[in-house]
Amino acid sequence: LLQQRKPAFIAELPTILESAPSLIDSARAAPLPMIVPGLDRRYTPATSRLRELMATRLGTAEEITLTLPSGSIAELDECIPPMIDWCRYLTGTPVAAIHSTAQMIEMQFHRSKSGAAPARARFVERATDDPSAAENHQAFSAVVRCQRGSATLSGTRTITWTHSDREHTETLEGERDAAVVLLDLFCRRAIGGLVPIPTIDDALLAAALTEEIAEKRSAD
Repeated sequence: LLQQRKPAFIAELPTILESAPSLIDSARAAPLPMIVPGLDRRYTPATSRLRELMATRLGTAEEITLTLPSGSIAELDECIPPMIDWCRYLTGTPVAAIHSTAQMIEMQFHRSKSGAAPARARFVERATDDPSAAENHQAFSAVVRCQRGSATLSGTRTITWTHSDREHTETLEGERDAAVVLLDLFCRRAIGGLVPIPTIDDALLAAALTEEIAEKRSAD
């Protein structure tokens, strides 16, 4: 696909990360064709609803706490790069600093152009004796504290949000899967649309930040 200068949608993120050195070498020789990585965590129904609420009621994200399956942080599991990208997507600003231990990752983001306080993100592991850890829909959860409220995401389709001291829970069963949304965006972009999509640079940056975490742990 690269040789034929064709747009490519690569759903499996590890495929891109394993090919990162050759992709970077190719980019030095000539601009790459459009490569869309499978960063579909951005487009889960709960995330899309959160983005709507941030724009209309909650305001920008100030603090993100993600709870991931036991062992994923210690082993820097393949779920980590997509989660880093997800946090960057919500905050809309680059990562300024990273601190990590075997059980926790903390990221500080740059201040946004709006002048809001710099956002922070924290990854923690679920306790190994948590019975919900075995349930697939509970493999990911996040609490996002915003300027004017907060939201809790449980899995990909459930969001509980608080604004003006009122709590609301929404279960978004009728929405399309994230992978289908991303594939649709890729197709629209491939025929000339101007819809925003994740790029190969987003995938490579998430991989680079994960590598930085590993290097800091080795140094410590």
